[in-house]
Amino acid sequence: MSDLIPNSFQVPNAFVDVIMSDISGNAVKCYLLIVRKTVGWGKEKDRISVSQFRKYTGISKDGTITKITKELEDFGLITRHKELGKITEFSLRLPPKNHPPLEGVPPIKGTTPERGDTTPPERGSTKPTNTKPNKKKNKQKEIDTSKGFEKWWSIYPKKVGKKTALKIWEKSKLFNQSDELIQKLSEQVERCESMNRSDKSLIAHPSTYLNQERWDDEIIPIPEKSNAISKTNNQSESYADKLNRECEEFERSMQQATGTRFG
Repeated sequence: MSDLIPNSFQVPNAFVDVIMSDISGNAVKCYLLIVRKTVGWGKEKDRISVSQFRKYTGISKDGTITKITKELEDFGLITRHKELGKITEFSLRLPPKNHPPLEGVPPIKGTTPERGDTTPPERGSTKPTNTKPNKKKNKQKEIDTSKGFEKWWSIYPKKVGKKTALKIWEKSKLFNQSDELIQKLSEQVERCESMNRSDKSLIAHPSTYLNQERWDDEIIPIPEKSNAISKTNNQSESYADKLNRECEEFERSMQQATGTRFG
């Protein structure tokens, strides 16, 4: 236990504050291992074998590990880079360059922090190198960053990970285009097959939808319901009418022939 000294690798604050409660305990273990093997060693991505996941996380089944890494990818936390015949590479899915950085995520190697942000402290240091207050950020606090989110959320057909989705909404400044996003989502829910699947597990997580800007996806129409049943019913009714008509004609012909009234 003498190795437990503060020579730690960084984990995004948002992961602990917002995301961790929405994923499984095993997913937390796997995510921490991926962080350790990538940015913990100053690398953007790293090949991590299933046996390594078993060793460091205590998860015994290979299928469980595959399912968990897919869960992390669906949440927009990691990317899996698969090549035939090779061990899968993993990397953290960090915000694009035009997106504001997530709280607590260290800058990617070779980039500089935005003006007003603080650079991560050097190992062994507890003070950031830049403590200048960000006046621009203080002004943005007055803006309602959740504008439009509740209405958007009420329309989205899969209700999971609301806190994570709201965090992305605010960090990506989607409140500036909330009316457009609500309109596009309404159209997709009304017309798009992928938003109307009976199996909700096949519908994208809200956080994945926002991270990947799925509101611009092509709308694949909902298949039209078959009219086979109604046609069969119409055919059955026509046949019944025909049979009744024939019976009535037969009864009239017999009355004329015998002078006897039936029924």
